[in-house]
This record gives sequence, structure tokens and C-alpha cells, in this order.
Amino acid sequence: TEAINNLIESAVLDLEKGQAALVLGGEVIVGAIEGIGTEAPAFAGDEMVETDVLWIMGCGRYIEQEFISADTVRTAWAPRDEKKADNSYKAVKFRNSFYFVVAESGDLKNVCAPFFTRRVALLEDYERCMAVGSVMGEGFDPIVVSAYAKFRDQ
Repeated sequence: TEAINNLIESAVLDLEKGQAALVLGGEVIVGAIEGIGTEAPAFAGDEMVETDVLWIMGCGRYIEQEFISADTVRTAWAPRDEKKADNSYKAVKFRNSFYFVVAESGDLKNVCAPFFTRRVALLEDYERCMAVGSVMGEGFDPIVVSAYAKFRDQ
């Protein structure tokens, strides 16, 4: 069990519905919690397409996510930033407006993200326009973040 705990990078648990999503060794895994849930949450990349949202984290920190396909998100780290990168992602749907979005990135340079950021994992609530999660990478401990949203078409 200790070996598995050391591999879990992020987790979202819905104890009412008995659903779980884990980032384990870089892979997003979904499942039902034994004794509580009957079915795993669904991957929802198709639902994310054409969503364009700016997550405002305060103190001059932003993440813009423009979901351009079921597995690719175009990301910028500042409003109206021309330095955008296409990254792979997985989205898992919990309930009506909650999505666990895990985006991978390459080496980030000359942007407002922490150096060596490799993964951003956010639980995004599109009804309340809020998110909470972490920024992870090489050489630094995960950074816990919270944000509110501004949809780019508004």
C-alpha cells in the first residue's frame, strides 16, 4: 500500500456516488469505490471541445485552456498571451458541472508558469466557475492552486 501511495499524484473522490479518478504514474485511472459506487465516472474529452476558459488564480497567475479536441488543450499562462502550447489532456466528468482535467506539458520557458511544470491537475466546476488543484513538475513540490473562471466568449 505504501508503494501505491507514493505513486498517486492526484486524486478526486466523490464519496456520495462512490466514484474516483486517480493520476497514478502519469496515467489517469477511473473507477468505482468498492462498497459505495456502482460505476466509474466517464472520460469526457468530447464534452470539453470548444470550451475556452481563463482560470484566474490571483497574484498575476493565469491559465487559459482552449480545448481544441478530445485530447488536446491549447494553453496560455497569461491573458492574451501569444505563447500558447498544445498539450495533451484527459478530462473526467463528475456530476453535472464538475470535471477533473489533467493536462500534460513540455518544458515551459518564458511564460508565467513555474519552471519545469509538467502537469496541471484541476477539479473544475463550470456551474460555480471555480477550480482547485495542483501544478506539478520536476524539482519542486506540487503547488496547490485555486481559481475562478472567465469564459473567453463573454
